[in-house]
Amino acid sequence: MKKIVLASVLASSLLIGAEYNYEIAPMVGYVEPISKMNLQDHKMFGIGAYIDINDDYILDKLEFALLYGNNVNETNSTLKSDTNILMVNAINEYNLNNRFGLYMLAGLGRHQIKNKQFTDGTEGFADAGVGAKLKLAKRLALRLDARYMLRFDGSTNFLYTLGLAIGLGEKAVKDIPIVKATPVKTIPIVKATPVKVTPVKAVSNIAPKDSDSDGVIDANDKCQNSTAGVKVDKDGCEIIITPVNLGIEFDTDSAKIKSKDLAKFEKFVAYAKKMEGKDIIIEAHTDDIGSEKYNKGLSYRRAMSVKKQLVKMGINADRITTIGYGETQPKVANTSAENRQINRRAEWKIVH
Repeated sequence: MKKIVLASVLASSLLIGAEYNYEIAPMVGYVEPISKMNLQDHKMFGIGAYIDINDDYILDKLEFALLYGNNVNETNSTLKSDTNILMVNAINEYNLNNRFGLYMLAGLGRHQIKNKQFTDGTEGFADAGVGAKLKLAKRLALRLDARYMLRFDGSTNFLYTLGLAIGLGEKAVKDIPIVKATPVKTIPIVKATPVKVTPVKAVSNIAPKDSDSDGVIDANDKCQNSTAGVKVDKDGCEIIITPVNLGIEFDTDSAKIKSKDLAKFEKFVAYAKKMEGKDIIIEAHTDDIGSEKYNKGLSYRRAMSVKKQLVKMGINADRITTIGYGETQPKVANTSAENRQINRRAEWKIVH
């Protein structure tokens, strides 16, 4: 079993789900040379910075990391040297639930050995690796990853890092501006001369008007044009309990919400704001293309995309729970392209 020496560093605040624009992660690392390197295994420490990318892009984050090693020994020699690693990586994250996620990374860097007497000198490298991210508390998460480093001189290393990340620049939710009303000039009331009116007998067989046939007359209906057949409350507004399809069409292997579907959120957002204090559950699904494990993660990313859009439109993120069911709950059989499009869906419900 290969020895991996790792240590933890104090830090605070990261919320899985890209609620922050930036992350700062103090970290420790362990370098294990594999081939053509005359360095001994050694520990390093440093810091990483992560920038959240706009949701419209394929990549989720950019990483900028700097690690420093002190008095590293050369193999079969008494020479020692300080060394540092500077690297830039692109990261793609796959959040499996609200606490745990996986990620892949790849990028370029520079490996500097300061003692020029060493056989191995300063060299650029390419790296790639995988990692896991675990939410420890509301504002604290742990990052652990392993990277394969290929130096441009042909030598190779394994780099293992462990860090705790600090989330900075919480994403703001744009509020709806309040428009100050223009004062209305009061018109004095002129007392009219009484006019004798002959009373007209009321016609008792004229029923109050109910334009949308929801059982609430127009005079009391605060939600006109309700969908036929839905259950409504005393104000004529739809009561949402069971999951309702948002009508969003996801492309195959995509969690991106199309611009043409943004208008479909408006009715739900208006209702959700009226039901302030009630929890919201977002449930997302996939078709059967791809492995069951991959589709589980894809459906969760679709649910998170819906949550991000709702937050942008003024819904408190703390009210929203996201669930990804993958391909386990198809609405129709996955027997055609049309049916698979139906199954690539997101649904929501209000918890009463």
